[in-house]
Amino acid sequence: MKHLPADDLRYPMKQTGILLVVLAALFIVGTSRADEGPSWPWQEYQAEDCSHFTGRKAGPSFSLSEDSIHVAEAVGRQAVFLEKDGDFVEWVLSADADVVSLRFSLPLDEEVLGESAEIVLLADGEMLQRVDLPREHLWVFGNETDRSLPPTWTDHRIDSKLTPRKAWDTLVVKLLRPVTKGTLLRIEKDSRSSTRSVAIDLIEAEKASPDKPMSDDFVSITDFGAKPNDGRDDGAALASAIKNHAKIYLPPGVWDFTERREFEVKDHIIRGAGIHSTKLQGWYARFQGAGSGCRFYDFSADGKARYRAQQGLGGHPDGYAMDRSQEYYFFDGTVGKDAVFENLHLSHYIVTFASHDPTSKNLRIENVRIRSSFAGGIVVRGGHANARIRNVHVRGSGDDGIVLWSSMPGRSKKPNQNCVVENCTVESPWFANSFAIYGGTDNRILGCVARDNPTLSGLKITPQFDSSPFLGTTVVRDLSLIRCGNAGGGHGVEAGSILLAAYDGQDVANVLIENCRIQDAPHDAISVVRKKESASVWAALKGLSVDSPARHVVAVGKQLRGGELRFEAPRITGLKEPSIKNESAGKLVIRGLD
Repeated sequence: MKHLPADDLRYPMKQTGILLVVLAALFIVGTSRADEGPSWPWQEYQAEDCSHFTGRKAGPSFSLSEDSIHVAEAVGRQAVFLEKDGDFVEWVLSADADVVSLRFSLPLDEEVLGESAEIVLLADGEMLQRVDLPREHLWVFGNETDRSLPPTWTDHRIDSKLTPRKAWDTLVVKLLRPVTKGTLLRIEKDSRSSTRSVAIDLIEAEKASPDKPMSDDFVSITDFGAKPNDGRDDGAALASAIKNHAKIYLPPGVWDFTERREFEVKDHIIRGAGIHSTKLQGWYARFQGAGSGCRFYDFSADGKARYRAQQGLGGHPDGYAMDRSQEYYFFDGTVGKDAVFENLHLSHYIVTFASHDPTSKNLRIENVRIRSSFAGGIVVRGGHANARIRNVHVRGSGDDGIVLWSSMPGRSKKPNQNCVVENCTVESPWFANSFAIYGGTDNRILGCVARDNPTLSGLKITPQFDSSPFLGTTVVRDLSLIRCGNAGGGHGVEAGSILLAAYDGQDVANVLIENCRIQDAPHDAISVVRKKESASVWAALKGLSVDSPARHVVAVGKQLRGGELRFEAPRITGLKEPSIKNESAGKLVIRGLD
């Protein structure tokens, strides 16, 4: 058997001598145990785990029906609803903080009514500040029933048949005064608010880092006439700085980009004072890669997107066109060699980061937060070699959270090769998968966490979307998948926590899934399917732990051409149904699982 056979597959733990030492060095540095996951520079406080609350606690729920979408898309599948004036939720802080990020939602039927939504923050019973909750990034409506049309996610419910998604948004709040460890921090529904309710999913609290000063070899955007915090467009100043200098510093403050410009970067370095100090905002706060070695550090950027535009919908009620030209990115284009994206907070883009670059080597994306996007989080596409994506946290993406996609649009296929996604977390995407690998050679996902995916899988491995074949060995190690999977078939497929999909007549081959954990799968733990032409699936699963799936450990669909799933030392608990459902008429063989 050419695609897997256990003895031929490169199990790192079965190698001996020098090769074992090399592989151990590759895989042990910086990885996390599957049951721990990565650590982050903030403290997370879930609403359902609060010290005290009034109002209504809802969940857990796994249904995407309209009356429960809030809860299904929440982290932990639970939330607290503040419904009366004075309703509150509060926590005892475990560390000092001067920044709070609030994940909230407002009622679906108020989305065009303009109802005010205000909350009050209190510390040990004393008011800190009032906070206005914006509506413009909540709720999109799309098509999930007619598979001949794309999922046209708009911010208006043009057609009553369109289904709602994206119930949650995140607002970063700088506290007017810092609070200390042990403080009782309260969020309270303000009596001035006319909204019917405020739903709270979680908060993140942290201490902002000191501002980073400008280095002597940089120029400041203020040298070109820009002024922070004045609400005026700063694009001309940034464009001039990029045209004339390679190293640009963005001082503390808010910088606005509201007029249409293309910021084309080649070997430029764009650096801010810190993610809670320097903020870029506006529809045109985005960059186009056109060279080699660009680097971005230490700022936040808010793209102000309100919808995910796709073909097939027609005109938008507000008068702007709805087509793919409206899909935009924080970064798009080529990166060449040694590009770096580090210490960034990116929110409200359609696709946040995408690079289509067959010349790319050694791309590094590290310590990045992505919040509330309308399509993909990080898309590494078409021929990247040795890319490293580390310590990235994605929450609320509208397509795959992090994807290695071995396809180039309109060009010959060139695989991503030896790319690594490590110590990353993807939570609560409102569409598509948490992590995905589409074809490629020797790519890996290590020490990551996928949590609360209500619409598709926590991990999808497939040669779909015109991707190159799987070559070498695709490795997924120490991945935790918690409450991931779709029992409703909203994408036209019922997906387990792991989805192995032999699409378009191409095999899923040479896949090693090792020491991974699947917890509370709402559907099957692992789904194996094919689409269109028949193909095969070959994968080895070593040390897999599955606890309390709603259905089977493995469900295999019809009309697969062949293949093998080889389990070694699985740990299965909490089964409610038989471990295996195999509808392939014996063409796909399952070994090592009773």
